[in-house]
Amino acid sequence: SVPALNSGTMPIPLLWAYTSTSMAGIAMLVTAAASVGITILLIARPRGAVLELESFPSCAWLYTQAIMSLMLGKSKKARAGPRMLKVSLMKPTPINPERFAGFVRLTAAGGEGGGSTAGLLPLCYPMCEGFRLVMQCMFLPEFPFNVLGSVLTGNKTVCYRAIGCLERLLYSVSINLEDTSRTAKGDTEVPVVLTVYSGEDREVVLLSTITVLVMNPNRNKGAKADAIAPLPAPAWVPIDTWRLGSDVGRRFASLNGDRNPIHMFAFASALFGFKRPIAHALYLTACAEASLISQGGVVPSTPCLLDAAFKRPTLLPATLQLAWMPPALVTGEPVKLGSEGVKFAVLTAIGSKEVLVGSWRAGSE
Repeated sequence: SVPALNSGTMPIPLLWAYTSTSMAGIAMLVTAAASVGITILLIARPRGAVLELESFPSCAWLYTQAIMSLMLGKSKKARAGPRMLKVSLMKPTPINPERFAGFVRLTAAGGEGGGSTAGLLPLCYPMCEGFRLVMQCMFLPEFPFNVLGSVLTGNKTVCYRAIGCLERLLYSVSINLEDTSRTAKGDTEVPVVLTVYSGEDREVVLLSTITVLVMNPNRNKGAKADAIAPLPAPAWVPIDTWRLGSDVGRRFASLNGDRNPIHMFAFASALFGFKRPIAHALYLTACAEASLISQGGVVPSTPCLLDAAFKRPTLLPATLQLAWMPPALVTGEPVKLGSEGVKFAVLTAIGSKEVLVGSWRAGSE
């Protein structure tokens, strides 16, 4: 005879069939939900070479686009598409006070102030505020390169007038793909231009160009640029020392939105050939501006031009030096920017290698 079952129980074969059916139903629901989600994302993904926004895109949305771009790849249509890409913020926007305060604290590596003077924005701050538009422009489907793991090789910023901390500003980012160039190793250099306008009269107040190096996965690691006779080592004079923690990349990423894996954690940066996360080059430039003011006594004035070339990555944590070539007459008095300007460099801890070299001078050319 068949043993009686306790009340509320189910034979094992029936229970297994019921469970399998439930699991299959759940799997179908998950698959359907995922399909709907992907469809919505594809529909919401920006289209076209020109994008006008009412507000800055969120970091979550930016990196959703980055992942989609990585999964879908770059089509031949993108590579043969529009040659001019542009993303603009159409609504005058105030400076985010929390982001600005964080920027001042983080970039004051060599002293108090972080390059901020008398209620004015540091020269390097607008790029921090507007960098999310830079990312959005490079994440457009029409941008023909994958940018995860890319690095910066240079930055040139022209400030036409002082910008107040309470001003409302407009931002626009453009990429002319005709201006890209190939390096000897097969990588691609892409100039990206950020234009900042006054929110009141639409005058251009700042123009900043960064050069992005998009790595070629099949790059020729053995290729070398044409040999150039070495120049005598510059007579750099250290004026400040920075001790950068391992979290500096993540902290700066929380300000400008650039959560490129190379800046975040060692396991992520290792995927792109860096044993440890590396510092943002724009962060080092901002620290240099702050130290030149606080330690070098440089008095900012406008119009002015800051030009920086990024020589080598800085693995975090790190100790760096800010050095300069002092103007001919340094007497402890404030240093005014002239047409010759101030030449500076970020050096490794013992000063043997240049991480970044640049100049800061009066004028706009």
